[in-house]
Amino acid sequence: MSFLSWKDEDVLGIEIIDKQHKTILDLTNKLYELNNFSHISEAKMVMRNIVEELNIHFDTENQLMRNNNVFDISHKLEHDRYLEKVRKFNNNLQKDQFTIIADYLSSFRNWFHNHLIINDRKLAKSLKEIEPNINL
Repeated sequence: MSFLSWKDEDVLGIEIIDKQHKTILDLTNKLYELNNFSHISEAKMVMRNIVEELNIHFDTENQLMRNNNVFDISHKLEHDRYLEKVRKFNNNLQKDQFTIIADYLSSFRNWFHNHLIINDRKLAKSLKEIEPNINL
């Protein structure tokens, strides 16, 4: 059973962003599956991958905003805040604080859908207004 499911309404229609969102969601689902003490080393690896993928994703979105003159400082600040939060989760997990996984999962569930619904839908709309056939 998955922690969160990828739904049709999660698709923004910008391939690179959709792929990154799906990858991060899949990694989070993998971490959910590993949420027991017998898989600590694998959970640590997955958490490091989540941090890496979030960093790539946020860099991608920030670059798209800059390159298309739709830069939104609040969107970038959200990226910075959430990445810092996830890095802290990762640091704690690397120190064998295994119970941090539940905190990360709760945080991710709230952040992911708010991120999609508020900032990324707005970004996708702006990019599609500039380039209606955008599919990066």
